[in-house]
Amino acid sequence: MGRYLVATAIVLSLAGCASRLNPLNWFGGAEARPAVAGARAVETDQRPLMPTVTDLRVTANPYGAVIQATGIPPVQGYWDGELVRVASAEAGVAVFAFRAVPPLRATGVATPRSREITVGAELSNRELDGIREIRVSGASGALSVRR
Repeated sequence: MGRYLVATAIVLSLAGCASRLNPLNWFGGAEARPAVAGARAVETDQRPLMPTVTDLRVTANPYGAVIQATGIPPVQGYWDGELVRVASAEAGVAVFAFRAVPPLRATGVATPRSREITVGAELSNRELDGIREIRVSGASGALSVRR
């Protein structure tokens, strides 16, 4: 009985100390580190611009507007298309870049209709405040809609 009492006393005394013998101290505590300014990696979109933008439509809805753009790549197989908002030097102009990933291996050309890619984006009423033109750019040019 005395051994158990001594062992319990030792375990309890070690649990309360800050030594390495305390199992609760083996992995250390969480450390707060201040964020370093500029330490974040700038993420850039590696997808190329759609070679040709052929159609642009803006449809109003109660919550804002839906932007729909269609492009034709040179070959079939382009995927992961998206309208990516980019900064505009002009006030009142919302600029989007039409980007898509080219096929990973050689593909056929076929008809332009079969190669069409249609993508969309939405702008809220708050985002539309002060915007008088929406522009979607591709590699060979841009289409725009004014309101």
